[in-house]
Amino acid sequence: MLAFLMNMKTSRKIAGAFLLTMVVSVIASVITWQNLSILAQNNQWTVHTYQVIDQVKATVAAMVDAETGVRGFLVNGADNFLEPYRNSDATFKTAIREAKQLTSDNPAQQKRLDQIEREAAGWRQDVAEREIALMRDPKTVTEARNLAASGAGKKYMDALRGVEREVIDAEASLLQARADAAAAALASSKTAIIAGGSIMAVIALLALFGLNVAITRAITSMTAAMRRLANNDLSVTIPYADRRDEVGEMANAVQIFKDNAIRVQALEAEQKETARRQADQRRRDMIDLAGRFEQTVGDIVNAVSTASGRLESSANTLSRSAERAQEITTTVASASELASTNVQSVASATEELSSSVTEISRQVQESARMAGEA
Repeated sequence: MLAFLMNMKTSRKIAGAFLLTMVVSVIASVITWQNLSILAQNNQWTVHTYQVIDQVKATVAAMVDAETGVRGFLVNGADNFLEPYRNSDATFKTAIREAKQLTSDNPAQQKRLDQIEREAAGWRQDVAEREIALMRDPKTVTEARNLAASGAGKKYMDALRGVEREVIDAEASLLQARADAAAAALASSKTAIIAGGSIMAVIALLALFGLNVAITRAITSMTAAMRRLANNDLSVTIPYADRRDEVGEMANAVQIFKDNAIRVQALEAEQKETARRQADQRRRDMIDLAGRFEQTVGDIVNAVSTASGRLESSANTLSRSAERAQEITTTVASASELASTNVQSVASATEELSSSVTEISRQVQESARMAGEA
């Protein structure tokens, strides 16, 4: 599971953390919304219940007003005492109609309201109207008052109040049920809020810890590895290269940099070795060339020395020949002036030749010396 999370893309890690937080938040919100809806409905039904109770009490109050008006009329006999009785009928009908509309979805309450309506109608018809009619006739006033004293009206009113109590008790039981439902909804909302907040806090902490382990620490390790690479430390091991998320991609990219640096270093070493070999080869070639040049110059010097020796020998021979010619010329000088003149010319030429040979010999010796130095 941890390896799966490590290999997950960073965007998916962050999205997953936010998604889990959002899911928990949505669940807590839905529960809270449902409970608030229950509370709102309970409030509406509570208001509805109190409205039913008020209308039922209004019907009884109307009947009490009617009974009071009739009793006043029986005591005094004045017709104006019947005003509450007459007005109560409209009030009773309005209240009973409103109560029936409010409890239209409750058959049991509808039956009780019908019973209240029957008891009220029975009291009006069997008691109130008879008492009023008897009271209007002076002959039957005593009978009217005796009818009121007999408790005939009390029977109807007690029955009406009993039914009223049943209606109110039924609505009160509904109030208790709704109060219990409201308390349960409130408790559920508190639980959802506390649990949701706690779960979201745990998810946030786990997400922070996971992102710290999966991303922050990995980036720190990668930074350290890259710093060592920047310092030309190619022995460093690139971490997290086996991961398949962005950190793994970064590690693979850094591994490529490391491999390229190793190849570049190898190429540089190879180039240095090649340059060293080439330098050694050039040095050997220069030594060989110098050796060949020295041998060639030596051969040339030897050849020049040999030629110089030969030239010197030839010059000596010519010099001796010139001396001999000079002797011969001197010998025959007296024989012929013309011959003497020619011989003198030859002698001059011979002297010049001798000088030239001497100079040639000197130059040859100088060349031999220079060749020897070379």
